[in-house]
Amino acid sequence: MSRIGRSIRLLVAVVAALVPVAVCGGSEPVDSHATSSVLRAQRLIHLFDFEEKVEVGKLGHYEKLPMGWYAMGRPDPSSDPNFLAQPLHQLLMRRAGFSRHSVVQFDGRQKTSGEFSLFLGLNDCNNGAFLEVGALPVIHGSDYQITAQVRTTDLKHARVRVTAYFVDDKGHRIDRSVVQTDRFQGHGQWRPVVIKLSGEEPAAAWIGLELELIQPDFDKDAPLGKYQIVYQEVSGGAWFDDIAVWQLPHVEVRTQSPVNVIRAPHRPRLAMQVRDLTGQLLVAEVTIYDHRMEPVVVARRNVGAGEPTDWAWVPPLPGFGWYLVQMNVHG
Repeated sequence: MSRIGRSIRLLVAVVAALVPVAVCGGSEPVDSHATSSVLRAQRLIHLFDFEEKVEVGKLGHYEKLPMGWYAMGRPDPSSDPNFLAQPLHQLLMRRAGFSRHSVVQFDGRQKTSGEFSLFLGLNDCNNGAFLEVGALPVIHGSDYQITAQVRTTDLKHARVRVTAYFVDDKGHRIDRSVVQTDRFQGHGQWRPVVIKLSGEEPAAAWIGLELELIQPDFDKDAPLGKYQIVYQEVSGGAWFDDIAVWQLPHVEVRTQSPVNVIRAPHRPRLAMQVRDLTGQLLVAEVTIYDHRMEPVVVARRNVGAGEPTDWAWVPPLPGFGWYLVQMNVHG
């Protein structure tokens, strides 16, 4: 079974001609995305399963780190001048607060598949690993989803965080594209992690990934101020496995108004787009709900695989009021 799903929502106000637009103008559009947990194999851009240690071991080589991954906060022994010339590599290798002595390596004690995972162990300070620039090229116009499996030991204070972002063709991180998970603990169980990157970034050339195991920070707002005690872990760690990067369709819904407030005698005109570069035939279902969250209009159409990916629609609404427009896209 293979599916993909995207959804987007838009809040629209339709007001009478005698009511000033400013009355409803304070509203903001609601935009949310959701993706099914099962995706088509053709959408898989790359899978980091950390099983290359099996192959290099057969050849007599025993690297500590998976191919393309490097430890944060420490110089890289690589003599490749191209690697050292990347600004992002320099930034992450010099990152303050990350120990040069903590363990970052393959590990076979815990895994979700195969024989190995990537392990970050605590010694002092923080610990982390990053993916080299150029490992994941971007296909412009596509959104991306990064999924991973994460497991921690019984941590009391330290937390795990996964970060994704776009990198430009000069090797600089595009800060406005950064997406992070909350800092979390796995409580001894494998936990799925999902983060998404929007494809509306014209300068994007590659995808960057960071895996971090972070100690508690000094809280400048704490009542004890400089006298506070910050507890840190002296042992423990986190495992990462089956980090997958998926290509998703980019979906949009807009009205003719930048604030989505339509004043009579005009009627809402929805402009919709499903931009997908895989060529898969998708189904877009648009449902409009009234202020009671009851559906009042439903429309469906095929998109992709030769079908139009952009279309406009003037829905037959029953009257003035607030409406929620939701478009679900699935395979």
